[in-house]
Amino acid sequence: MAIAWRMPMSDWPSPERRAVCAAALGLFGTFLVTATQSTVVYPVQQTFAAGPEGELLLRQLPDLAGLVAVPLIGAIGARVSSARMAAIAAACIGAGASLLSLAPTMAVFVLGMVLGSVGRMIISVVAFAVVGAGVAHEGRRATAFALLGAAGPAAFILAPIAASLLVMAGGWRAVGVIWCLSAITVAIAARWLRVKPGATHAERREPWTPILAGIVLVSVMQAVGAVFMRGVTDSITLSWIGAAVLSAAAVRVLLRRLRHPSLDLRTLRVPGLLPALGVLILSQCGDLWTYAAAITMRVDGLTPIEAAMVLLPPQFASLAGAAVAAWLNRRVGPRAGGTLMLALLAGSLFASCIETIELPMWVLVAITCVYAIGESGSGVCVTQAVLSTAPSGLERQVSSYRSVASAVGNGLATLVITGSVVFAMGESMRTAAEQHGLAAPRVKQLVEAVRSNVTNLDIAQQMHLSPARLQELREVRRQVMVHGFRAHGVVSGAVID
Repeated sequence: MAIAWRMPMSDWPSPERRAVCAAALGLFGTFLVTATQSTVVYPVQQTFAAGPEGELLLRQLPDLAGLVAVPLIGAIGARVSSARMAAIAAACIGAGASLLSLAPTMAVFVLGMVLGSVGRMIISVVAFAVVGAGVAHEGRRATAFALLGAAGPAAFILAPIAASLLVMAGGWRAVGVIWCLSAITVAIAARWLRVKPGATHAERREPWTPILAGIVLVSVMQAVGAVFMRGVTDSITLSWIGAAVLSAAAVRVLLRRLRHPSLDLRTLRVPGLLPALGVLILSQCGDLWTYAAAITMRVDGLTPIEAAMVLLPPQFASLAGAAVAAWLNRRVGPRAGGTLMLALLAGSLFASCIETIELPMWVLVAITCVYAIGESGSGVCVTQAVLSTAPSGLERQVSSYRSVASAVGNGLATLVITGSVVFAMGESMRTAAEQHGLAAPRVKQLVEAVRSNVTNLDIAQQMHLSPARLQELREVRRQVMVHGFRAHGVVSGAVID
């Protein structure tokens, strides 16, 4: 990371140094939550017999709830200090840890996940706003945003391995220990935060316009996903479209009738902000981490801990990507630097299409390392480009829009890109099943099983397959996973490119 720190932080003004370190520490703490969420999804699904629908709920609802909360966070942030907002985030994560560890039902567990997601979103808004408002020197800003960009990879280096070990030793509830550590880390960061971006306002603001704006975002995302998965005329698709239209109409009415609405869309008129947010959304549409881990476990036969160990080099590559981005931001500026990093990101996604069952694992790891550099570097560059557009006093609002754009990009990746991958896997299974001479009803059953992520043993029991057929099924599923991995590379690479 030495190339990023050409200006030692010991030479920085003390308030700037304290603010940047606090923001990076807070982000690191919240990424401990993010890095462990996927570890508990499958065990929780088994404990509460949730099925595929339960898995979808566990993976989507926390992020969607956080997305609803972001506009409200940006609105109330105008009259609440950064330190107090961080303290609220720590309380949310701590409460989520308690519910995660003690959850007697699926609903209580999901509520804990939602609280953790809300806490993560609060810190995401506060951290970038603090750096955007508190660090004016361009060289120091590049270093500061690189530090924030390195917080995620630093958490992902150890947290997934630690979570897997805790699950093996004490069950999925033991992961609450890491969440408690996250809450403590964020609470420490809250004590260091003393920079208030922009003026604060004492008057009480209504919460309805930002909440409805969040509902609009969620409804639009769900409608887009439903269009890809179910079609335009499906009743669920039409319901989400209707919810988006009604909530948008309600926001418009309130903005016209309220004298001082909490939601201020005039910030979006700042020159350069909307294009930068659009680039940020597109840059989030790849998720090679998830699919690379799936390939190592389901094709190469590694355990979750072994897969996490294999993917450690890409995590360190992410740290290098943040450092390179800081250097690029100083040399050529965030726009040109972001363009170079996005090109590297798209190229790595297209390169992932060479994956086969026989391909050595080190090739996959090498491609993921390049992807990690591009993803981390583009995030740093684009984030600095977004925050650089913020007028003085509006850093918190621009930071909330950055968080919204990032969440929208991740949501679209989950809904659209994943939908494309699932479709490709289903068609691959259909072709393979027909080649093996299975009857049409069994082909359809296999396709639905693949799309619902049903295990091979469950499929064998449902279809009364012989041991020889079960072995054939395992080989076919490995090939199907590879086809899904390639589909992800093509679709997400095309979107980013």
